[in-house]
Amino acid sequence: SVSLLTSLDVCCNLLLSLPTSIGGLRHLTELDASDNRISDLSLSLTDCYSLTRLTMRSNRLAELPPSLGGMPRLRTLSAADNLITLVH
Repeated sequence: SVSLLTSLDVCCNLLLSLPTSIGGLRHLTELDASDNRISDLSLSLTDCYSLTRLTMRSNRLAELPPSLGGMPRLRTLSAADNLITLVH
């Protein structure tokens, strides 16, 4: 079942956003969405409470939302090569 995924790699797919349904992936520990065109992080991403590694390199993010701070297991965040001007 998709809901049991622990790792998801959606690199290089020209994605503009992550679907809100991503919050349903409760067992997800690693998400790599590098090299897309994502400009906002979905708030439902914080529902992925098992997430330990989030890689968002080379997108169009202008800010990192404060909700990332509420993800207790997140240990690695990579957001290089974006348009970030604000980190909450």
